Amino acid sequence: MNCFNIFCLLFIAINGIFAAREDDRVTFLPRLDGPQPTFRHYAGYLKATDKRNFFYWFVESESDPQNDPVVLWLNGGPGCSSMTGKLIELGPWRVNKQGRLSWFEERWNKHANIIFMESPACVGFSYDDDSNCATSDDETAEHNYNAMKDFFVGWPELVDNILYITGESYAGVYVPTLSVLLANDASLNFKGMAIGNPVSNRRMMTNSLTYFAYSRGIIGVEMWNDLLDNCCVDRNATDCNFYRSEDDQCAVLSSEVNRQIWRNGLNPYNLYDTCFGGVPSHDDGILKKEGNIIEIAPIDMLPPDFDIDRYQENIRDYIKKGYQVRSRIPCSDSSGRESFLNDVEVRRALHVKDGLPQWQPCSAIVSAQYIRQYTDLKPQHMEILEKGHRVLKYSGDLDMACNHWGDLWFSEDLGLEV
Repeated sequence: MNCFNIFCLLFIAINGIFAAREDDRVTFLPRLDGPQPTFRHYAGYLKATDKRNFFYWFVESESDPQNDPVVLWLNGGPGCSSMTGKLIELGPWRVNKQGRLSWFEERWNKHANIIFMESPACVGFSYDDDSNCATSDDETAEHNYNAMKDFFVGWPELVDNILYITGESYAGVYVPTLSVLLANDASLNFKGMAIGNPVSNRRMMTNSLTYFAYSRGIIGVEMWNDLLDNCCVDRNATDCNFYRSEDDQCAVLSSEVNRQIWRNGLNPYNLYDTCFGGVPSHDDGILKKEGNIIEIAPIDMLPPDFDIDRYQENIRDYIKKGYQVRSRIPCSDSSGRESFLNDVEVRRALHVKDGLPQWQPCSAIVSAQYIRQYTDLKPQHMEILEKGHRVLKYSGDLDMACNHWGDLWFSEDLGLEV
């Protein structure tokens, strides 16, 4: 259709087709068992900066896409792909170990338009023109904001729809910092955020982990009494500090608690599940070393007593020495996701840029360079709440890496009226 006049633009708008994104429409999804979707879905790139391009996969609501909310989903890491959320958590399909998709009955897009976006640059299929993968909390928030603005350039008919920002784990940082920017943008209908098992306050999260360990029987009464004697004021269990204690004996005991949780073969993300591939070693965060390939864990999936600065330095050193450093979610088998997303036909169908490396669930190079600026997200939560927006915090009670008690304490500390 070769027309560039007002009539042509009006025809396009009435038919729900917007030229800016129609080229991103996915017309056939390979490796899908069962019927192709009746709802529309799109994949491609959103502009985060002039040089940074974030891969997205957008699925329309099955109910009322013109009026249902727009929801952005972000996984954490920092440096882990939101395709994990898409393919094994809340997306329309679940991937099996053979890299094939089946329909997921409890998919969120039954009632909402969902954007799954890989952020920051160098995560998954996202890229920087200069291969610059260094970033920080504030920079990631700014780039996510730019990408969202670019999304609504492609879908102006959705700009007035309710907008929610959601995610999990280190998205406990991503989501509030982005939400503050969106809440101050009157051109968007931002209404709130939702975060699952979030990293909201590192001190609370670490302190609460010891209580979690005792309540679940991971540590026994004798260890608990020693902790009360050395880490708590007058043995008062409500007045303890297990986080970087200056008391030498308390520090030793806290380290032992971490060892019991993180280095005894337990699955720290689902206590009663099996642990595929092991947890990171105490010395350098390595999950597996085989020849020239090294597998490491993302930052927010390391033990609380881990030396993050040393860890990042180690990764950079391995990369300089020519090792192939991969980042993998501990205790998780990502083979199905990798098989699906690295299939030539799938990448073509999703409009993935040619020449990009193999998709991985997390980016080692992002982990090596990421600058964490926030350990307490209370100010961002309060700003969002004070503007009258909604906040949903939810936590599974078997996750030890980002445990539910720490998030409960954080929520109580906001001082809100019940």
